[in-house]
Amino acid sequence: MNQPVNPYQPPTAELLHVPVIEQLDLQEQRLANFVGTKYPIYRDKWAAAALKRQATSWNWAAFVLGLSWLAYRKMYAYCAIFIAIIGLETLLELVIGLPDSLSYAMNIGTSVMFGLYGNTLYRHFAQSRIAAIEAAGGPPEQIEAEITRAGGTHLGAAFGFMLLLCVLLVCLALMFPGD
Repeated sequence: MNQPVNPYQPPTAELLHVPVIEQLDLQEQRLANFVGTKYPIYRDKWAAAALKRQATSWNWAAFVLGLSWLAYRKMYAYCAIFIAIIGLETLLELVIGLPDSLSYAMNIGTSVMFGLYGNTLYRHFAQSRIAAIEAAGGPPEQIEAEITRAGGTHLGAAFGFMLLLCVLLVCLALMFPGD
């Protein structure tokens, strides 16, 4: 007896390729190791954004802390770029007299962008670092240890980069005193 085929029935498990599922599980586990204890929060934010097909999801820590959040999450290259932009903006403000309103608008805009795109930026950063570690090769235990070491958080870096920014701004203010 032939059963009628239901075109709306999802594919059965036999059609799935088990190695791909194992690879996804491994990638997700490595992402969890990289992010650390806050992984469930980030996973849920990333999943909700993917479900909506959006690159944005709100991150209060990124919105409020900006540079400190980047450093805390070990995104040091982004910290350097952020400090360079703030330094350049401050230099232009001091040298050619950009209005304060432009500085305020840039600060608010930057905070909103960090709030909206911080989670996406962090996922991209984490996946890139994990891929680089995997590409370097080595025994699986070494790769896992390196992923865990490269990820996580660093409270000292958050304070250090803020101190660096403060020193830069004070030096600029001393080099180019206002009226």
